[in-house]
Amino acid sequence: MNDVHSLGRLIASAQERNGWSLRDLAARAEHAGYDMSHTSFARLKSTPVTSIKGENITMLALVLKVPVAHVATAALESMGVELDSALHPSILDVVQESPDLSMYDQELLTAVLRVMLDRRRTDQYDEHDHSDQHQDRERGTAERGGALGGDPGVEHKTAVAGALADFDLAAHPDFELARDRQAREWGDVGLESQDVKGGHDG
Repeated sequence: MNDVHSLGRLIASAQERNGWSLRDLAARAEHAGYDMSHTSFARLKSTPVTSIKGENITMLALVLKVPVAHVATAALESMGVELDSALHPSILDVVQESPDLSMYDQELLTAVLRVMLDRRRTDQYDEHDHSDQHQDRERGTAERGGALGGDPGVEHKTAVAGALADFDLAAHPDFELARDRQAREWGDVGLESQDVKGGHDG
């Protein structure tokens, strides 16, 4: 049996994730104002497309609850068009276009992801240029450990080089904006908690 084509996999994934049958997909299409029978969905799922209208791409995005870019990419791949990996949606695109996330959740996750990506780019340094410094640091740690009569590697075990401290994430400007917004929105909840605590103390 041949592997299911890209658009077929996208449809099958949406069905499995949401527990939808082909008739459910047809009903969702009708509810959105489109005329697409369950047999048409079955054919679209099993047979690679040779062409597809923009209107149908939009319809599938609404019915399957996925970004339009995902449907367009899957359709092109089903037609045999080989797309460079750079054209695929990035993780930031997925978060920012997800219909399952609120605008606040999208902003918060985007801020966190940008912190992680910034750290990853920063940590991609030339290992050769830093190898001597790393060796000197390890040698100094071993000498100090030996002089104290303890485990030469104890300091290395308790402080992993290059580890990301919590304050690095908290101090990032993108994360601070999202955190401040959360603090404002949750401020009333905190006040209520203090009032309740104060009432018990009294």
